[in-house]
Amino acid sequence: MHKRTYVLRRMSRLLSKCRPLRRTISASLLCFAVVTVLPAQRAAATSRGEVHGESRWTDLGNGVLKDGRTALEWTKDDNGGDIDWNEAKSYCDGRRKGWRLPNLQELKAIFDPTDRGARCAQALCKVSSQFNLTGAWFWSATQVGPDATDGSELAWGVLMVNGAQTQTVRDASYGSRTLCVRGH
Repeated sequence: MHKRTYVLRRMSRLLSKCRPLRRTISASLLCFAVVTVLPAQRAAATSRGEVHGESRWTDLGNGVLKDGRTALEWTKDDNGGDIDWNEAKSYCDGRRKGWRLPNLQELKAIFDPTDRGARCAQALCKVSSQFNLTGAWFWSATQVGPDATDGSELAWGVLMVNGAQTQTVRDASYGSRTLCVRGH
């Protein structure tokens, strides 16, 4: 064990004397990662059938986008203004033809940190730029708990700027929006 520690310290001292070499090695490793590893990861994801970016979404017309990754259909436009959870649920259910408020997992799935993003109020949401969003925080159908002590007055939502899932009071509407989904 002492021998290994000695060797590591000795190598560290030698490398500290060769700062230009260390920078070159670091740059080479970074270049290797960018040129070799990242494209390989993308290719592996593609071979697994994962679809990324704009190619993931198909505009079906009539304000509907289809997600190539999940096969779910989404409304292209959000509801356009502040809305509480009960109103959001009614808004989606009222569209009929299978439209509903998405559950938390479905809503989180449209967040894509690799996407260029779409304008959403004064922010940039990490979702396909094909969405027309007027806000950054969206309701899900997922409630927090089954009774008052577990937070039944709360529901989950997602901040599309950074993908954070947060809970809020279902009667709150300020800054809240909804997208509707159908399928599965």
